[in-house]
Amino acid sequence: MTVRGVIFDLDGVLWRGRLPIEGAAETLATLRREGFRVAFCTNNSTRHRSEVAEKLRSMGMPAEADEVFTAGALAASIIARDWQGRPVLMVGEAGLRRELTEAGVELTDDPDVAGLVVMGWDREISFDKYRRAHRAIEAGAHFLATNPDLTFPEADGGSAPGCGGLSAVLVASTGVQPECHGKPDPALFASIAAEWGLEPHQVGAVGDRLDTDLGAARRFGCLGILVLSGVTTQADLDGLDAASKPDVVLASVVELPALLMQS
Repeated sequence: MTVRGVIFDLDGVLWRGRLPIEGAAETLATLRREGFRVAFCTNNSTRHRSEVAEKLRSMGMPAEADEVFTAGALAASIIARDWQGRPVLMVGEAGLRRELTEAGVELTDDPDVAGLVVMGWDREISFDKYRRAHRAIEAGAHFLATNPDLTFPEADGGSAPGCGGLSAVLVASTGVQPECHGKPDPALFASIAAEWGLEPHQVGAVGDRLDTDLGAARRFGCLGILVLSGVTTQADLDGLDAASKPDVVLASVVELPALLMQS
């Protein structure tokens, strides 16, 4: 095994809600001590990268903002690059707003002037937010969603609607499918590997979702490692064809150092 860098998803992998996954801090400390590169990659757009790093540190997992890669930050960079001059109507939380503002994106609440609608996960979604986004898309605004996750894992073992679940309302009402660059799109993984100077076969991606985390790993060509501490269960794996199965399945990240250091 030639893995030298590990990309961790967060929700369901290193924490669930406000609770860390047992042994996650020790796992990260061991990998760093053994010389592995570490990055954190999430489809969750509610927090700015610096806030994600702060949450990791509060759980005993040292991390810096430049080690964090979020779908919100990626969306902001793409909008700033490809949609300059078009006011953006945002549906999302403070972390996404900060990423967009720092990227120089012009924001508006007026659906009549919006040239683009960007939707992130929003735990305060309302009819008015949906109405304004619907009206903007109906008038011709481009539609971008930070990620397609239908559900979001919660600390009690259940789940809530994710960004993909929320944006499905707009898909149903407008008939427009959003552009999406979060996982399973491999763009985030590619940018991390490029920063490390590693090839795909030298990277391992750890996630709890078959569709997004492991889908991105498959499309990027790196080692896909599924942990059963999040939304995917062993029952979900039963009956899958070989092409759809993860490269590795672990109960949690606690088992990761032994896997990566066995060669």
